[in-house]
Amino acid sequence: MEPDRLEFERLIERHGPGLFSFLLYRLGRREDAEDAYAEVVMKAWAAWGTYQETGRAQAWLFTIARRRALDLAAARRWTVPLLPDAEGPSPEPGPEREAEGGYARERIARALTELTPEQKDVFLMREYGGLSFKEIAAAAGCPLSTALGRMRDAVLKLRVGLGDLDA
Repeated sequence: MEPDRLEFERLIERHGPGLFSFLLYRLGRREDAEDAYAEVVMKAWAAWGTYQETGRAQAWLFTIARRRALDLAAARRWTVPLLPDAEGPSPEPGPEREAEGGYARERIARALTELTPEQKDVFLMREYGGLSFKEIAAAAGCPLSTALGRMRDAVLKLRVGLGDLDA
């Protein structure tokens, strides 16, 4: 059976920005995130014809992305840079907020470095992917209670790291 190309393109169009943001914050370098994103899309397309919908396709994409990020980290044994590249993932709403937004992004990126990789994965899948905790648990290969605990710990650490930043 021929995979539905239009349906796949819509899926990538809808969830691609969040997927890329996840990879950028997880990998720390724009070039690595771009390469990983392309690999995730190619791998997803190759499997699209045999994909059997048991949940949201978005969770499936984030599972592929998380595994790719883990593979890259293990293969390269790098330490993630302190901040994502300057062209990070969040468009500014207007020029008057540019300096303020840049400062906030920098602070958030620094606070994210304080999280364990597991906490960071859960936080980013929830915030950038909009995945449910059940979907996050499936993507991370852990029980639901573990995913919830990781998110709680991540939020507590981020609150400490961002305590003086107005939300």
